[in-house]
Amino acid sequence: MRCGLDDMTRWLRAWLDPAAPARDGRPWLSAQQRGELWRAQMPMTATPRQREWSGTRFAAYGYGWRLSDFDGEFKVAHTGTLMGMYSLTALLPERKAGFVVLINGDAGDARSVFDQVLSQRYTRMRGGRPRGERGVAWYADAIEREAAAPAAGRARHFGAAAGAAGRAARAPGRLPRSVVRRGRSVRARRRSGIRLAKVAADDR
Repeated sequence: MRCGLDDMTRWLRAWLDPAAPARDGRPWLSAQQRGELWRAQMPMTATPRQREWSGTRFAAYGYGWRLSDFDGEFKVAHTGTLMGMYSLTALLPERKAGFVVLINGDAGDARSVFDQVLSQRYTRMRGGRPRGERGVAWYADAIEREAAAPAAGRARHFGAAAGAAGRAARAPGRLPRSVVRRGRSVRARRRSGIRLAKVAADDR
């Protein structure tokens, strides 16, 4: 299925107002049906980044949607990722608001930054949790700091991957080539995404 930005925003409006008549004059989805789709089915753990950036205390998966609280408000969202294509669909039902992010590039970190900044534009319209001057550049810099900081968890991940590949076949302390290549690829994509986010900050 192919669709563009106009198609996606039309789809978001349908989710925000399911009682609105469709082309046949009837609602395409009832409020009760939407409620079931947005009901938590599987608990998820809020990440340290979510807790720090958004004050998130609740995270779960519904039927095809990720559910959470953002600055104390209910948020429904999902991402899409293929090689060279990153996307995001997000809804803040209490605000009757939503947005779509479409990126032609390996820019997962840029998507995270745009998600944060666009969401808070709505949650801060009538107050919300104060967060000073945090904008695109602040979040992009925060991601860079995360990437540069020592990460014991990341070391454990690579250690497990090395063990799965067979330690006996390699010299002590050497990671498998596939893991090294993957690490380089991830770092390159992260830098690309951060550069994209900073360009957006300069263009505000």
